[in-house]
Amino acid sequence: IRIGVGIDQITLGGNTVANLRGDISTDAQGWNLDRFEFRAPGFTQVRLSGHLAVGADGVAFAGPAEIEAGDPKALAAWLEGRVETAHSELRPLSLRGELTLASDRVAAERLKAEFDHRTISGRLAYVFAAANRPAKLDAELNAPELDIDAALGFGKALLADSDFKRPHDMTIAADIGRATMAGIEARNASARLKLDADGLQIDRLSVGDLGGGAF
Repeated sequence: IRIGVGIDQITLGGNTVANLRGDISTDAQGWNLDRFEFRAPGFTQVRLSGHLAVGADGVAFAGPAEIEAGDPKALAAWLEGRVETAHSELRPLSLRGELTLASDRVAAERLKAEFDHRTISGRLAYVFAAANRPAKLDAELNAPELDIDAALGFGKALLADSDFKRPHDMTIAADIGRATMAGIEARNASARLKLDADGLQIDRLSVGDLGGGAF
């Protein structure tokens, strides 16, 4: 089956999706989306192409995607099936990379993100909590400049009222050219950390310049 789609407005997940355009085809493995784009809640423009698999355990998407959200919190609420009523003061967020969305995980490879006029690249994978395992986060991030306080505040506000569980197992690798936290500036920071039920394991933690010193 091959279908060309052009829908000006459609109701999906209790909200309006506008200007839906793209081509759909099917094969034995599921649906293929080609040059798919639409406007989603949160003043969001989405462009993607890839594979949409529909099975007994739910729907899964994998493929390149580009997302530009004026109100990321409203977008996150819509994706979770929630109604966002509070006024959001979050700043615009843009994302692009190889995206995977499934019932058990959200992942982005070759990720490039921009918020607060700062860029971050790398990869990110979040595995949802299940009966036999806690939520898990695996991240590898690179940034020429990062305000850690602003980034943490952004993440906290974005996930407020969300069903996302705080990950108990985390593996994080980060390389930051210039980082600021609580008014303290650090340059050439590099970290390789793992946190799980056994505690915190530090494989590497170094700062090239911290107030004139280094460690």
